[in-house]
Amino acid sequence: MKARLFPILLFTLAVTTLFGQAQFTNRNDLLAEKDQHSAVPVGIADMNGDGLDDIVTLNFGSRLFIQYQTPEPSRPFVRYEVPVTIGNAEQNDICLADFNNDGAVDILAVGSYDEVKVLYSIPNTFSFNLTQIIVTPFFSQGASSGDFNHDGWVDVVMLNDNGLNYTFLNDGDGNLVEQDLFNFVTIPPSDNSGNYGSLYTDFDMDGDSDFYIAKCRQGVNSPSDPRRIDVIFVNDGQGNYTEDAANYGLADGRQTWTADFGDIDNDGDMDLFKTQHDVISELYENIDNDTFINITPNTGLNIGGVPLQGMLRDFDNDGFQDILVSGDRLDYYHNNGDKTFTKTTPFGNVVFGSFALGDLNRDGFTDVYASRVIPFNNPDPLREDILFLNNKNDNHYLGLNLRQTEDNPSAIGATASLYGSWGIQLREVRGGEQYGVSSGHSIIFGLGDQTTYDSLIIRWPDGTKEQYNQLETDKTWSLTKGGCWKQPLDILEPLVVLCDADSITIHIDSEFSIIEWSDGTSADSIIIRQEGLYFAKLTDVDGCILRTSPLEVGLDPDTIRPTITYVANPQLCDGESVLLSLPSAFSYAWSTGETTQTIDATISGEYFAQIEGYCKLHESDTVQLEFLIPEPAVTTNDTFLPGESAVLTSTGDHVEWFSDPFGNNQIGNGNSIQLDNLTDTVTIYARNAALIAGEDFQVGPAQHEGLTKYNAAFVNGGQLFDVLEPITLHQISVYTDSAGTRSIDINNGLNFFFEHQLDLEPGLTVIDLEVDLPIGSYTMTTNTDINNQSFGTNSPYLWRSSENVVYPYEIQSVVSIYNSTFGEDFYYYFYDWKISTLDKECFTDFVPATAVIDLGTATHQPTDKEQVFIVTPNPTDGLIQLTMKTDGACDVEILRMDGVRVLVQHDIAPENNSLQIDLSAYPAGVYLISVNNNGKKFTQKIVRL
Repeated sequence: MKARLFPILLFTLAVTTLFGQAQFTNRNDLLAEKDQHSAVPVGIADMNGDGLDDIVTLNFGSRLFIQYQTPEPSRPFVRYEVPVTIGNAEQNDICLADFNNDGAVDILAVGSYDEVKVLYSIPNTFSFNLTQIIVTPFFSQGASSGDFNHDGWVDVVMLNDNGLNYTFLNDGDGNLVEQDLFNFVTIPPSDNSGNYGSLYTDFDMDGDSDFYIAKCRQGVNSPSDPRRIDVIFVNDGQGNYTEDAANYGLADGRQTWTADFGDIDNDGDMDLFKTQHDVISELYENIDNDTFINITPNTGLNIGGVPLQGMLRDFDNDGFQDILVSGDRLDYYHNNGDKTFTKTTPFGNVVFGSFALGDLNRDGFTDVYASRVIPFNNPDPLREDILFLNNKNDNHYLGLNLRQTEDNPSAIGATASLYGSWGIQLREVRGGEQYGVSSGHSIIFGLGDQTTYDSLIIRWPDGTKEQYNQLETDKTWSLTKGGCWKQPLDILEPLVVLCDADSITIHIDSEFSIIEWSDGTSADSIIIRQEGLYFAKLTDVDGCILRTSPLEVGLDPDTIRPTITYVANPQLCDGESVLLSLPSAFSYAWSTGETTQTIDATISGEYFAQIEGYCKLHESDTVQLEFLIPEPAVTTNDTFLPGESAVLTSTGDHVEWFSDPFGNNQIGNGNSIQLDNLTDTVTIYARNAALIAGEDFQVGPAQHEGLTKYNAAFVNGGQLFDVLEPITLHQISVYTDSAGTRSIDINNGLNFFFEHQLDLEPGLTVIDLEVDLPIGSYTMTTNTDINNQSFGTNSPYLWRSSENVVYPYEIQSVVSIYNSTFGEDFYYYFYDWKISTLDKECFTDFVPATAVIDLGTATHQPTDKEQVFIVTPNPTDGLIQLTMKTDGACDVEILRMDGVRVLVQHDIAPENNSLQIDLSAYPAGVYLISVNNNGKKFTQKIVRL
């Protein structure tokens, strides 16, 4: 048998959090279906009953995918595409709940003027039965599920943008039937439109859930118009609902898009956060469950733009609920614990339009699945969804999965209250909320640095209360109505791989009265031959239900050739190193003899490896690296007479001269250096360099795209970019219809500022900038004052793109254009960047060169007036011209610096006082030329290159 059982090989990501606050990392590498382009509706729920949150998406708004979480957090999700047609256009809502009480979560989806679809999950399979509810087509907005009429079956309300909302009550067989329950007719009368975000919540904490609708109506300007006034239907405890927003101070006429209730100050009541389109989003404090007051001005919140979702969650598990808002901008506000909030950027520079929340790696921290939808509901074809996993911190938590065995198994509408030193934390189980999304049904309480609590009260959907005081923290518990609390039974390895079509048998002890496997088998043992996710649901002797931790089974997955990864130029300097990495495997055999997953490469050559996969050995690709070793610097000394110059030379292509052996004070470049007016022996230092040429790149959109060219006249846009390695920005391109002067400005907001002013003519202009940019964060824009002088507006009247804009535009580890000054929907002005990295120099060690004073070499040291000859050129690469300043024959000698004569000519009578001497046959170095004329000897140095 070649089945292999082992803990999965972990991918480790080192993360540092700031003061314990939330930070998130893009982990799309874990998605089995990365190329997802969702509209607004995204959902998270445990779709197969294994206790782990899964992801439900509608690719381009209509193709339904489920990505199942695997038991080992480092393993990718398992993809399943539901083979049914959801709709011909983008859906507006997704609602995840168990509508037929069979213990499996179902999917409800609806779009604009199409059918209401319910996909009933078939237990113990990955299949669904599709049912379409016949209803007069309507323009759906938010949807929420819950047991609205208290009969133990989940119902749903779907909001209608253009008229009365739709209520579908469960008939007791799992069928949703349109019925009247709420009176959605407005007072005063209207067309009853403007219904956007919805929430099924016990806002007044009286033991039953109520129903809130956020109202917004485009084109309606009066805040007293009922199509703009939020409503809340208060439950009397018997399933009868009365609209009473005004009595609670909530009947305002803002253009409200969504609403979320949560306790921001842990005083045991539900506060309210609302996203709005005509004013900044607002936070209301609940006062004794009697009224709500707007506390926004004192909170530090300043959330504008066009929000689509806004939720309260404790993302950093410090015990206080934070705020996340998405739309045409992204706002994250950390709850300071004193009713004030601080804006941070835990998602970096990314903007997303919609999102759902859940624990997507079972670590007890809330994660985010984000849709890059373009407001209001346009899937972005160029930017895929993002799985943001919470980086965690040291805060503690208590996790809960609430279950009921018969009625409403997902326990939608249940409330949990956790008492401790922090006060009272409140959480609810919801199925569909906000503007068309559905977040996970699990509950997470953040405990900060606390590891205990006083008591936990669960109020089940029917009003029954149970108390749990003995649950260990930093775990996620399954609580079943009736007093059962269980941890998953860890009897299975997280991953088994079957090789060569083998099988594996899993056995569970018979101490349990009922054993049901996830494939429908009821037996102590199960034989597994197919890939998939497996777990068992067990009933113990007390009648409590628990589950095993799930098992992932794979079939011979070794199909992809392993690739060596590294971040470096394949040409480096001698003495440097580069980290080479292989994918996770069971063993490694590098061509260097090393046996670790990563190695440091330090010498030139080919690098490759053999790795042990799940079922066989694999050969990696081959990486060729060169560590450049410059030609050594070989120096030549010189001697000089007092007051004379000395010429020192060195071999090499790129020689640098320094006065010290540490490279602190450079005094020259080139193969020779002349030292003047010397009076004593002196030593200087040379080193040679080999150059690694910088690389040329193009980055940014090549040209303008979109039907429009400009924003409003008051807008002066710009691009935000990071330089990760020093670069030279050579050129950019701009387009305009308007001739005039502009100034291109680049700054880092600190100590760097560059401006380039020029006159532009209509059409395309390529602009030479030639600006060196060190590592840092920059903004490139135009000068507003110059724009106003030229056009009387802030706008430079340069074309900006509004279509096919996909951030980031980047060269890995070099530069990243990550956003515009007005968000990710636009790209401003500067196209087709031509950049290059800087040349890199590889240096030799320092080599000394000495100029030695010599008092005994000369018989006569002439002054300039006495000098009888001139040598040109000097230095020379061969031929020299000796020009005499006196008549008569002379003797000429050429000597090496060690005194050896290399050329002697006597009684030379130069023609026209000029003599040519060829030194081409002699090696490079410093020589002495000596001329004896009329009894006097004159000496001068010559440098032969």
